Amino acid sequence: LPQVRGTPASGKTILLALFHVHLRSKEPDTAIFRMEGWPDKDNTLEPLQLLTRNSFPNVPKRTIILIDDAQSTYRNHTLWWLLKNLDNYTDDLRFVLFCSYGSTILAEDPVPNPKIFAHNSMMTLWKTGTGNSDDQMPYGLLFTKAEYKEYVHRIRILLSEDVFQEIFTWSGGHVGTIAFLLDRVQIDNKRNQDNGIQCTLSEFHKQTPTHKIIPLFRASNAGRGLPKPGDLQVRDMAEMFHLLLRDGRIESTNLQMKSSVQKAHRNGWIYFDVDSEAYVFASPMHSLSLSWMLTGSPSSITHTKIQDLVFDVVSRFKHSQLFLPYRAVGPPSEQVRPTYRAEFYRCLHDLAHGGILFTPEFASGSDASRPGRLDFLVHSKKWGIELTREGSDLEEHWNRFEDGAYEEMKQNDLLDEYILLDCRTKPVKTAHPDMTRLIHAYFNFQLKTVTFFDNNLKEL
Repeated sequence: LPQVRGTPASGKTILLALFHVHLRSKEPDTAIFRMEGWPDKDNTLEPLQLLTRNSFPNVPKRTIILIDDAQSTYRNHTLWWLLKNLDNYTDDLRFVLFCSYGSTILAEDPVPNPKIFAHNSMMTLWKTGTGNSDDQMPYGLLFTKAEYKEYVHRIRILLSEDVFQEIFTWSGGHVGTIAFLLDRVQIDNKRNQDNGIQCTLSEFHKQTPTHKIIPLFRASNAGRGLPKPGDLQVRDMAEMFHLLLRDGRIESTNLQMKSSVQKAHRNGWIYFDVDSEAYVFASPMHSLSLSWMLTGSPSSITHTKIQDLVFDVVSRFKHSQLFLPYRAVGPPSEQVRPTYRAEFYRCLHDLAHGGILFTPEFASGSDASRPGRLDFLVHSKKWGIELTREGSDLEEHWNRFEDGAYEEMKQNDLLDEYILLDCRTKPVKTAHPDMTRLIHAYFNFQLKTVTFFDNNLKEL
């Protein structure tokens, strides 16, 4: 019994349609039926009998039934008893289920003794399994880099290599998110695209400021995988999302959050990764959107200067946490470098009790900062913080501050002050007199100390 499961707009229905066409061409003598969900409160097999005009499980010839939104069948005990025991009755009847979440256990009226899906019969967002050919699914719904490249080529959109990579990073391969971002490129660059001119990274960033792209994303097809503002007014649900934003994942063993996690999972707002047994966001853009949707959370920041806030946050860093990769989407990272941005967000989030906005780059789990993109915005204070490491691209980062790149944020009353924080394990040797808002944080991991220096190398 194959099962395909993924959050809204992750490509399930498109895959179903393509698979339907493929089956018709490869198996012309097979009866193939497509069903859109299951009628509410129907605990019989009558919908299938009406669809195929046959009695179940007896069918006159080989029959395949494709069910979209198959999570709606989870409350039908009669159907799932049949599916669980199908092999004992006939070889001529087969089902393929396309679901937003993956188990009858999570239904509001769960089926007793549910069917357990093997890895090799279950397609999820990511490839799954242990590596044993009998216990893995080598494909996932999310695009690989090669599949994404082919898609861009087929729709004939012209992107610089930087923009191509940026969109893939922001989307995490999520099909609906990729489609949304490419649509924005086509809309905002129509004249250049018509004239055969590539979209450059500077143009892409100018056209996709975070405060403008989030409302558009929420209103898009991919935005179906987000809760409504009213859902976040429920305290337990908001706290669950705050925890998920802070840690990038919620373990399945977290019983305190069980009710909110299960509701969010059933609604397709979060996703369960079967290999790590943890709940995560479907794409970086989904986690980014949630951080902006939760800006109404009260902030407990009492600092009156942004510099004091930065000192306080860094002083809360835990050495052990610095070497734990922030995982927002996808399989576990093998990154072993200190993840300054992830730890900064964890500590800042705890200090502020939420209300911290971040950028797509941070949401992607990458520890490589894109010059000129604020990593964090303290909403209640209108303070922006951008991080770099070991002095990487300092000039590029600073020039974005100085050339008016953040002027629109200021005009929209989102930003008053900002700091560029350079986290480093090597002593700083070069002064930067013009970079008046630059602070170096020198970490000595052997001594477990951190020392701050200003742009002129004066210890703070």
